[in-house]
Amino acid sequence: MKIPRKHPKQVKINTTALPDIIFMLLFFFMVTTVLQDEDKQELNLPNALNHETLEREESRDLNIILGQIDDQKYVKVNDVQVKFNSAESLIQAQIERQKSSGIFPDKAKLWIDAKCQMSEVNTIKSALQNSGVLKVEFVHSFKH
Repeated sequence: MKIPRKHPKQVKINTTALPDIIFMLLFFFMVTTVLQDEDKQELNLPNALNHETLEREESRDLNIILGQIDDQKYVKVNDVQVKFNSAESLIQAQIERQKSSGIFPDKAKLWIDAKCQMSEVNTIKSALQNSGVLKVEFVHSFKH
């Protein structure tokens, strides 16, 4: 005789409240979680070895002043002043002078008079590029 087997009933779980529970857990963790404050990070900057190395690093940059007094345009490179027409030769001479003393300039600080034209600035920039100084920092313009 064959015994009939009863198949177990499948129980269905009611999941209508599941999204509510998930959102409540989400809000709970959002409220109770403490975020790190990244503004409290300390920077440990290196100090200069001595005063002489700091002066040597500062003397590496070329300080170029492009100005105009009355109708005379002038260029001043590291305290040597010439007329604008001889600016390129002065820049190359100053760079060669620094290289011969073991200082290789990598950046030029360019101070521009408010009366100067952009074509003059481009002339100075191209002279610097031809001499191998590719970084130019425009400090500010000044008025006499």
